[in-house]
Amino acid sequence: MRFAVKISTLLFIQCMLFITGHTLAQINSDGIPFITNYSPRTYAASESNWSIAQDNRGVMYFGNSNSILEYDGHSWRKIDVPCQTYILSLACGPNGTIYAGGVDDFGHLATNQQGELIYESLAYLLSDSIGISRVWKTYSDGQYVYFCTLQHIFIYEPNSYTLESIELPKDSFWSFMVNNRL
Repeated sequence: MRFAVKISTLLFIQCMLFITGHTLAQINSDGIPFITNYSPRTYAASESNWSIAQDNRGVMYFGNSNSILEYDGHSWRKIDVPCQTYILSLACGPNGTIYAGGVDDFGHLATNQQGELIYESLAYLLSDSIGISRVWKTYSDGQYVYFCTLQHIFIYEPNSYTLESIELPKDSFWSFMVNNRL
């Protein structure tokens, strides 16, 4: 009797191992993702990346300490942002323009005379009495670009180059863009 119990227990364990091994061996239906990790030495900047955005061409942008990193799938390029310590937020706006928010400043990437992307601040559109602070989040709904701080939401309209400011209740950090609605 004990021998029969041991054999049945052994067969049960073997069956369970076979079933478990078979189910773990299944390939993901979406395929195996290709993941590449890049060290700070590879992209020659700080190890802290605060934000990420992709433009209409598929080029990736990373908000780093005092620069925006551009990666086209083959090479890295550093776009300096003067007087910045952190690029905290990025968003792809109308026509594929990349918008950035940092510490006491926000702006966008524009093409210079040599055809290279450079950072241009939009803070000059504000009156001097409004402080910017840290722009934690940047969003775009296709028509407007929203730069969100704890104290204000700055609404930029790219076609008319106008900027509106909405004062928020104390410490309104939680903002989200859902279905193109802020």
